[in-house]
Amino acid sequence: MKESLRLTSLKLPKGYDFIFIARNTIVDANCRQVQKSLESALKRTGVLER
Repeated sequence: MKESLRLTSLKLPKGYDFIFIARNTIVDANCRQVQKSLESALKRTGVLER
């Protein structure tokens, strides 16, 4: 999750504070899957452009 956040943080707008809470399903996910899920959630909330 840390690596996915690091890669995604380059795309995040400045001036925001975020709290991310991992669910149990993250245990079986690889880095790319976590990053894709993270970006999808941020797009749904309007933080990242689609």
